[in-house]
Amino acid sequence: QVLRHLYVEARHLLHAQRPAPALALPLLERAAAGAERLGLTDLQIQAQTQRADALEALGDAAGALAALREVVRLRSADRARLLADGQRSATARAEAELQALKAAQDLRARQRALEAERQRLGTALEELKAVYSELAKTSRTDVLTDLPNRRAGDERLAFCLRWAARHQRPFAMALLDVDNFKRVNDVRGHSAGDAVLVEFGRRLQARARATDLVARWGGEEFLLLLLETDLEQAAVMVDDVLERIRARPFALPHGPPVHITASAGVTVYRAGCGADDLLRSADRALYAAKAAGRDRAERAAPPG
Repeated sequence: QVLRHLYVEARHLLHAQRPAPALALPLLERAAAGAERLGLTDLQIQAQTQRADALEALGDAAGALAALREVVRLRSADRARLLADGQRSATARAEAELQALKAAQDLRARQRALEAERQRLGTALEELKAVYSELAKTSRTDVLTDLPNRRAGDERLAFCLRWAARHQRPFAMALLDVDNFKRVNDVRGHSAGDAVLVEFGRRLQARARATDLVARWGGEEFLLLLLETDLEQAAVMVDDVLERIRARPFALPHGPPVHITASAGVTVYRAGCGADDLLRSADRALYAAKAAGRDRAERAAPPG
């Protein structure tokens, strides 16, 4: 501010009605020198320009020329500085744009990697679901006959008990056993025995309704659960199943077909009875059918 004040005073002296260049010159020199020390190029140029005017007014042409040359030098240096600053700014902008471009490319690459990982995980999840579904199925499916196994039969029996108790509706149960199955295994071999069990399950399943459950209960024994069915209706259905079994011989992998019969025990739900009660009742009826000569169904009174 002091330097600019000196410069302004010097201009007043130079442009007054009675110019006083001799008085203005030292003020301008001080202003130019101070501006140079502080790096105030604009003020230094202005002071040198006015100094040239003062020297010219005093008749010092050489001094005025030197001052003007200094003005030219300062303007050239200032222009070079501005160009350099502009170049540095442009370089900085280019570098910033390059960094932004690289960051955007990195982001897109990361997004692509994340999308690929998401798809991989999605595929793995679907495969895992399929594995779990298959495990759930196999844990409740008999490997040989592809019917529900004993675990699935137990679960359905528990459901039927809850359903019957809640709705006060009947449901029946039957246990069926292949007659003389050991003889088939001993005479024709285990592959023949397996073929008999598979075909037995098919014929039993073919007679069952959509709401019924047919399960392999164990060995050569099968479970039949019949919703909305009383004892008389269940007995008729089981008799029809036994007729389907005896009516047509069972084809075997090797050798002639074999005639198969089965025995069955039929019982019905009574309010308050449990799974064990029903199973014992059906089992007693099954043994009664075996004792009476096989190839027949026996009815058991409701348990309880």
